[in-house]
Amino acid sequence: MPTSRVIPHRHPSLPQRLDPAAFVYEPPGSADWALLVRGPVRLRDGLRVPGAEAEALGLVRPSNIRDQRLQDDDLAPPSAEVPARDQIAPYEVVLTKLGVPRAAVVLPSTRRRGVDANCFRLAGITAHPAVFTAHLFETQPVRDHLAHRSHSAVIQRVGLRDLRELRLPDPPAEAGPVADAWLKAAGELDRANVAFDRHAGRVLESVVSSGLPEVAPPRAAFYDPDDLAEVWTPDAQALRRFQQRALAVGWQPLSRWMPAAETRLRTEPEGPSRFLRLRSATSRLRFDLPAPEALIGPAFRVLARPLAQGDVLLSLLGSQPKVVVAPPVRQAPEVWLTDHWARLAQARWPHVLGILLGSAPVAAQLVASAGGLIQQYVTRSDLERVVVPPFPEDVALLEDRLVEVQRAHHTALVDLHKASAAILRLANQALGVTP
Repeated sequence: MPTSRVIPHRHPSLPQRLDPAAFVYEPPGSADWALLVRGPVRLRDGLRVPGAEAEALGLVRPSNIRDQRLQDDDLAPPSAEVPARDQIAPYEVVLTKLGVPRAAVVLPSTRRRGVDANCFRLAGITAHPAVFTAHLFETQPVRDHLAHRSHSAVIQRVGLRDLRELRLPDPPAEAGPVADAWLKAAGELDRANVAFDRHAGRVLESVVSSGLPEVAPPRAAFYDPDDLAEVWTPDAQALRRFQQRALAVGWQPLSRWMPAAETRLRTEPEGPSRFLRLRSATSRLRFDLPAPEALIGPAFRVLARPLAQGDVLLSLLGSQPKVVVAPPVRQAPEVWLTDHWARLAQARWPHVLGILLGSAPVAAQLVASAGGLIQQYVTRSDLERVVVPPFPEDVALLEDRLVEVQRAHHTALVDLHKASAAILRLANQALGVTP
């Protein structure tokens, strides 16, 4: 949080406040800007409901905001109805309360749901101002201003009063076409996600129809008496019995795709580099491009060969299995892999294999195979014993369609980032920030 520059604030209401926020950073010229909340624009608070009820309502949380968009992939469809007046609507802006607020634009394709008590909704705003406003909250002057106004004894947060008193510049005329480009790219991303889920659903249907072994999954509540009699760890015995029966009905061992042990780096890469860590993995076999950073830790914790097109990665953190498939486009920036990933041998159908590795039966095996007191990882020998459901009959067609979807997603993501960069330039110009 910036604290080095303290400038007296000229807003008439601030001298009445008996706190350090009476002296905060104010962007030059802000006295002539319009209030964020004015006319038809209204600021609405999130829903304050108990945890179990919030889970049933499927409320949007601050963790669902990324790239000025709502990423609600990890939210299950609501099992309870939220009143219409509390549901997000197209082109509303969702703002977070904790720390410095972040903002996301609600797209027409976004599922209607409520937001939790750690968010605000900016309602009654139109498309172009919504996109421009969401990007204003990413600029340094607005972040500095709100960071100094954050208050609370324990967790810094921004209140309704702070945002109602906030003044921001109106979008310039040239922001309209760029906002349209951003909205178009964001819509393409949502369509690519829907198409991916449809094809992935067809792959997972084959898992159900592939002859699942008639045995309780690992970590079951009840065990076969034979499992209890043979070993002290019935979980391990139940897992082995599950894998043996799965192999008998046509499932394939993961050892089929396990290459020889990879070599490690001997020296650190020159300068800041990109390292794919477990936190970079997202949904739908994708990952966020890591920012360049200096290597933390010894070089031998990094695999010697960087990420390549078509690579299938499986996390060794068994307690939280993750699967990543390198995008079917040439990666311009080089990305290195930490040894928390197992890179599988080049598969003929990498995306279909990745979806099968992310299926519930495989994830259950990885969870049951994990060992360790603090961070529970899967050893190479246990990984080789994991069994994978057979490929669907139309695997080649599904792979082609998944590759097409991932390419479309990558193209739309590049367009989105270009449009965001252009809007941020306009936002900084409107704020009087010189490059």
